[in-house]
Amino acid sequence: MKKVYLIILILILSIITSSCNKKEEYIRLRIIANSNTEIDICDKTIIKNTINKLFDENELTYETINTNNLNNLLKNNLNKDLYNKIVIKECISYYPAKSYKGKFISSGNYQTLLIEIGEAKGNNFWTLLYPEYFGYEFEESNEIEYRSYFYDLLS
Repeated sequence: MKKVYLIILILILSIITSSCNKKEEYIRLRIIANSNTEIDICDKTIIKNTINKLFDENELTYETINTNNLNNLLKNNLNKDLYNKIVIKECISYYPAKSYKGKFISSGNYQTLLIEIGEAKGNNFWTLLYPEYFGYEFEESNEIEYRSYFYDLLS
């Protein structure tokens, strides 16, 4: 009887550990502005909105997006001056853990489509290109929000 309990315990533990280690793959889009000036942030927003429009028009999907098709589509949909400021590349980038509307997105190194504008010294915007998460937008900042579990529980 002890052997049966041991086998059941091993099966349960293996199921739990395999589901905990399951790492979902997301393609991430990162747009880094030239600087944090209002004009450069506007350029970053124009690029983000253009990419959103391309997804809405089904010219891009998360399964088919890559540097070549994104580059060609942005060349045809951005003004020449802005297009000439950008560099698009695929890379692996580290992302911190984030939580948004009750969804937890784990930290780690992820496949990234990186768009650098000019010197790329500004804050960066990033999102996940995945149906479940598309539309979640994050601005990188070094600000830390301190919260109290007990205060939140009582509020």
